[in-house]
Amino acid sequence: MRHLMQERKLGRTASHRDAMLGNLATSIFQYERVVTTVPKAKMVRRVVERLITYAKDGTLNAIRLAARTIRDREILQKLLRDIAPFYKDRQGGYVRIIRTRNRPGDNAPLCIIELVGRVVAKKAEEGEAKQGEKKAARGKKETEAAHAGGEEEGGKSATKGPRKAAKPAKEKPSKAGEADEKKGGKPGKADHGKKRSKGE
Repeated sequence: MRHLMQERKLGRTASHRDAMLGNLATSIFQYERVVTTVPKAKMVRRVVERLITYAKDGTLNAIRLAARTIRDREILQKLLRDIAPFYKDRQGGYVRIIRTRNRPGDNAPLCIIELVGRVVAKKAEEGEAKQGEKKAARGKKETEAAHAGGEEEGGKSATKGPRKAAKPAKEKPSKAGEADEKKGGKPGKADHGKKRSKGE
């Protein structure tokens, strides 16, 4: 009889099961969101929460107990320096399990296991970083455009040089003179009248 036997064997030996849970916990701390089956998620949830509690304690003994399960030094440093301070005001409940669908083939129930609040905080940081990059790029483009406009104005003023002196305006001939020129230099009616009056 399996009375009071809460652990699932998961079809593996004890050593294989411990190794698998340790690797799965390491992946959860590394990626902060993992897709797995529901029985494995329920088993690894206890391991992950105990490791976060060890990291929050921060004593030498607690760090050694966490290092027995997490063999990757980089992930252990992330747990101690990043994840544990993030949950300093939270008393348990560090992991969330979200059921998704059944796996095609063996119909095993799948789920997403993730660290509570970490995915949202990470997205917010990425959004802020992107906005900062966009603002910096926009400011850089504006300064480049202003600089290019100043250079163009300076180049135009240099190429134009001093203005040339204006040419004197030509005097327009009178209408009577134009008519005389068209007729071949013959004097107009007014001239004939003047000559006759002189001869008389």
